[in-house]
Amino acid sequence: MDIWEANNMGSAYTPHVCTGTGLTKCTGTDCGAGADRYNGLCDKDGCDFNTYRQGVQSFYGKGATIDTTKVFTVVTQWITSDGTDSGDLVEIRRKWIQNGVVYETPKSTFSTLSTFNSVTDAYCNAQKTLFGDNNNFEAKGGLKAMGQAMDRGMVLVMSVWDDHDANMLWLDSSYPTTKSASTPGVARGACATTSGVPADVEANQASSTVAYSNIKWGEIGSTLQLLLATLLHPPQRLQPPPQRLQLPLLRQQLQPPQQRLQPLQPPLQLVVLQEAVLPNTDNVEVSTTQEQLAVSLDPLASLTTNGTHNVFKKTLCLSFDFEDVII
Repeated sequence: MDIWEANNMGSAYTPHVCTGTGLTKCTGTDCGAGADRYNGLCDKDGCDFNTYRQGVQSFYGKGATIDTTKVFTVVTQWITSDGTDSGDLVEIRRKWIQNGVVYETPKSTFSTLSTFNSVTDAYCNAQKTLFGDNNNFEAKGGLKAMGQAMDRGMVLVMSVWDDHDANMLWLDSSYPTTKSASTPGVARGACATTSGVPADVEANQASSTVAYSNIKWGEIGSTLQLLLATLLHPPQRLQPPPQRLQLPLLRQQLQPPQQRLQPLQPPLQLVVLQEAVLPNTDNVEVSTTQEQLAVSLDPLASLTTNGTHNVFKKTLCLSFDFEDVII
């Protein structure tokens, strides 16, 4: 499940399904290499949603609606047929947040895809037909198979990489290069078809970095509500701030008990936790904030349950020095 394939010029989210029922080691044809691409265990093409490829070329990029020169958040929602974990996966949605504004993914500009702005089996079938792509996604089980794989458990993996097979042109340029960019589905981003060569990337952009932060998961709508609450009502430190223990006072503390001054307030700063009580629904949502820094995760978040509700807690004040302690 590719939640986030992106750079500052293009982005896509893409489920890929397999015919196996767990961790499997492939050999030979099952690996789908070369001419066996569509004969392997897994669907290597997947069913992608890339707004640029859908004809909305001003939505994502530098200076675009979602301006990739600034911090933004992506929210991914997995929708089941009956709203429970036991239901079949039927839709994957994407929302965007920047500068406190929530953006829905825009609908395709192509007439046969104009009703779609999320990944469904109907969207995948219509997209594959219009773009002339092999529909290996449907052949290997579609979204139902994706949901079954998620039920078995997945691990979040983040990486920075280049592409020695297609120079990443499938993400941010016109691909395949043998077709006209005006052909539906070929234009995927504004990068030149000569870009993305690994030797060039590794020699000239080796210092590129990205930060993924504020990673959250929870019931549908929960991470979105927490994020917007934080944006609209920024957390503030308790007042007054803790004071440093002065050396003369510290010496007086060391005197015999009968000569001590009144107990000093310890240099302790309590930090308010943001807490949300959420209904126990079973659909899952993940949101992630991206900024151009270095990779980091937030360990100060927890999700607990009291049997009827889930309680999500997140520390809002992350400052720390020798004068205060975060609890």
